Amino acid sequence: MNINRITPLLICCLTTILSLSSAHADGVTNSASKPSPSATPALRDPETTEQHDARMDWWRKAKFGMFIHWGLYAIPADGEWHMRAHKMPSAEYKKYAAEFNPTKFDADEWASVAHDAGMQYMVLTTKHHDCFAMFHSKASNYNIYDATPFKRDPLK
Repeated sequence: MNINRITPLLICCLTTILSLSSAHADGVTNSASKPSPSATPALRDPETTEQHDARMDWWRKAKFGMFIHWGLYAIPADGEWHMRAHKMPSAEYKKYAAEFNPTKFDADEWASVAHDAGMQYMVLTTKHHDCFAMFHSKASNYNIYDATPFKRDPLK
């Protein structure tokens, strides 16, 4: 396997492993980590304590997965806090959308690399704090489909 293909994934996975091992070293669920009823998303039925515990138990046992942060901040390649770190006005940052054209994006390859590495899950941040949506949205045209030359919805 090409090391250039796997290195970014290993860094991401190492971060996940470290966060899991430090947060749940004893395997005991902290009651403070359970969502309050007010934190439950309005678009789905609230889950019971048992459902929540089962879901979290699966996640803790999975241990190895990938969190993907991907968006306009890939253009300057300076991390997802680029706009804030450089005190960049929103209007200037939004210009990156005209350049964002990930023509080599291959969801199957990403999934294959994750699977080959033994990962049990992938989480893609679909809308970060910069408000750019990585999916086609009717709520705003500030999204990968409407605002970039890519004109695709990678989540579809």
